[in-house]
Amino acid sequence: MRLPSQGGFQTETLPSGSTPARDAMPLTIYLQDESGAQLTWVEDPTDVLSRVLPEPGNRSYACLNNIDPYGDTIFNYLQAPRLAAEWNSLSDSPDDPDRARVLASVAKLIHELADRAHGPGVYLRFCGD
Repeated sequence: MRLPSQGGFQTETLPSGSTPARDAMPLTIYLQDESGAQLTWVEDPTDVLSRVLPEPGNRSYACLNNIDPYGDTIFNYLQAPRLAAEWNSLSDSPDDPDRARVLASVAKLIHELADRAHGPGVYLRFCGD
């Protein structure tokens, strides 16, 4: 999914090359304001997240296990500390640069959400197909 470029928004497209682990569409993750305007985003064209996110219902993860690969999942700044701790528990692989890049890029968005860098009323949305 390619999001429209508008003034002041940042786009980051990650390189392709890996084969997705399942048939789900790759997620696009973005920060949005209360009106739904996208502030910044990360695309996952190689579907890295399908290989690293826990299965839905995994009780070890209060936030990450609720990310729906086929729908939208939204987090607010109050959930950001828990989300960040869970995200940091995902391991990146030194031999998979796409994986490291996606994990680091999404971690940055979570950090921006937690710090309220874009002001109040900002949400982190994981967009499935």
